Amino acid sequence: MGKFGDSFKKQLGRDTGRFVSNLLFGDKHAAPVRVSSRETKKQIERERMEAEAQIERERMEAEARLNQQRLAAECELEQQRRRDQYNLERQQLAQQAEAATQAKIEEIAAVDFPDDSAGIIKLLDQWEVILLSTGADANNALAKKYHKALAHKYQQGIERLRWLGLDEQDVARFRQIIDTYNRKSFWGRLY
Repeated sequence: MGKFGDSFKKQLGRDTGRFVSNLLFGDKHAAPVRVSSRETKKQIERERMEAEAQIERERMEAEARLNQQRLAAECELEQQRRRDQYNLERQQLAQQAEAATQAKIEEIAAVDFPDDSAGIIKLLDQWEVILLSTGADANNALAKKYHKALAHKYQQGIERLRWLGLDEQDVARFRQIIDTYNRKSFWGRLY
């Protein structure tokens, strides 16, 4: 064979030996072997695929983060909408309660006392139950406002009884009730 053939055989034997050595003993004791262009192309293609996969993973992670942020923003908007709706309903209920209380106060203010003491006493007895049951210890401002108007009208009834000629002993029971109410109102609790 010629020089070329001999040289080729030697090189082939040497590379094959290195390859087998690398397979048996690993790369720690390996002698460098040149990689063919086909192996280089495979390596480059593998790296490109890994890079594309990494880019796709990062894109999907970014998309997931954006979706999560979008969902959080939507949840926050929904919660804010619910809070606004709750506050609006609460405000409407408060306005309705205020209107109802004002109507009750006007109803009490419109009550005309009868001309006889028996009618006034009957009316004061009815109001006594309301005053002493919930009036002084009411935690609601509207209820307090209503009971304050009722107490004022009750006081007017007592004065009307005195005007009709009842003496202090006859009116003492009603004064005691209004004093009890005033004490409860002052201390803000039941005894």
